[in-house]
Amino acid sequence: MPDRIELNLRVPVQISGKGWKRACDDFLSAISEQVGSISEQASTEVLGYRNGHVPCSWCSSPVCEHSLPSDQRAVLSSISPTGVPIWRNFASWLIEIGDPRVDRLHSSPPLPVAVFHPIADLAGDVLPEFERPPTHARILGSVLAGGFSLPRFTLEGDRSRTFSVTALLMEHHRRGPAPRYTLNLVVSLPPPHHLPSLLAHGPVPHLGGWIGFLREGLHQIEEKIATGVRTGKRISLPTIRQEILDSMRSSCDHLDKLLRRGSRRTHHAQVRSRDPDRPTASALSDVLSSRESDLFHDRREFTYVVRGPHNRVHVFSFDGTHITSVRYSGESIAERTRSGRWKALNPQEGRSFCDRVIARFSPDDAEKQKHG
Repeated sequence: MPDRIELNLRVPVQISGKGWKRACDDFLSAISEQVGSISEQASTEVLGYRNGHVPCSWCSSPVCEHSLPSDQRAVLSSISPTGVPIWRNFASWLIEIGDPRVDRLHSSPPLPVAVFHPIADLAGDVLPEFERPPTHARILGSVLAGGFSLPRFTLEGDRSRTFSVTALLMEHHRRGPAPRYTLNLVVSLPPPHHLPSLLAHGPVPHLGGWIGFLREGLHQIEEKIATGVRTGKRISLPTIRQEILDSMRSSCDHLDKLLRRGSRRTHHAQVRSRDPDRPTASALSDVLSSRESDLFHDRREFTYVVRGPHNRVHVFSFDGTHITSVRYSGESIAERTRSGRWKALNPQEGRSFCDRVIARFSPDDAEKQKHG
C-alpha cells in the first residue's frame, strides 16, 4: 500500500433537523466507502496490482471473481493458459504433488505446512497474449502455506478452524533505476477475521514469524539493491531474482524451524532462549532501555517497532510477541519515519506496549536485563 494518499471528498452533511441521526450514519458510511475506494485505486496505481488479490489477465482487472480464493483453505495452485487464477484446496494440492506432510494438517492441533511454488509450475502454461504487460507487476514466485489455526472467537457454526495463505513475490519495473519487489498476501477469511488484525494482535501461532521472515528477506534485497545504486555497483537482475527466490524457499524451512522450536520448549530450551547473546534477549534489552523516540507503529505492516543501538530494529506484534530483529541502514530508518510509515507512539501507548513486551518474559528476565 502507498504510504500517503490525497483525499478530495464530496459528502453532504446534515447536522440538525429531522432524521439527522440517520444522516450521520449515512455520512460515516459514505466517508468509509470513498476512502476505501480511493485507497484501493492508489494501491493499484502504485503497485500495479490490488493488494490481497491475484491479477486476472482474462478479465484484465485487478479485482474480479477469479482474484480471490474460493474459500479459506484454498491456495493459488496455477494460472490457466488464458490468465485465470486457479484455486485448489491446500490439502488436496499437497496430495497431488505427493507431499507427505499433508498429515500435519489433520493432526490435533493442526500444524502448518509451507511449500515453495516456482513460477514455472504456477504460470508456465500462460499463453503469450495473456501475459501481463511489462508496466504491471508480475509474479516471480510464490509460497503456499496452510494449516494455520484461527483464534477461538471464530463465529459459531464454522466447521473449519484452519486457513491457508498464498504469498506472492511481485516484481515491478514501472519506475526507478532498479526493479522493486513486494509481497502480496492473498487469503480468504471468514468474518470477523482480517489478516492484518491477525498479524497485529498475534493470536495465530507461527503465522507472524513466517510472514516476518518473508518480509525480512525482501528488505535485505531492497537494501542490497539500494546500496548498489548508490555505489554504482548494481546487481544483475538474474542475481537479484535468484537471491530473493532463495529467501522465499528458506521461509518454508523457517516455518518448520518455528514448529520444532515450539515443540521443544524444555527447561533447557527456555534457558537458551533467554541467553543475552540471542536475538530475543537483545530485543528485550533494547525495549527496556528505549526512549520515547525509539518506539513506533508501522502503519503498513500493522506491527510495533523498537529502534535500538547501531541501527538495530526489533519488530513486535500488538501483544508483545517478538517477530524479528534486523539491522536497517540509517537512510532506511529515516525514510520510514519521514514518510509517516513509522508513526511515533505517544507516551501512554509506548508504556503500554513496553509492558506487553515485558509480560512475555519472566520478572527475573526483565530484572536481569535492567541491571545486566
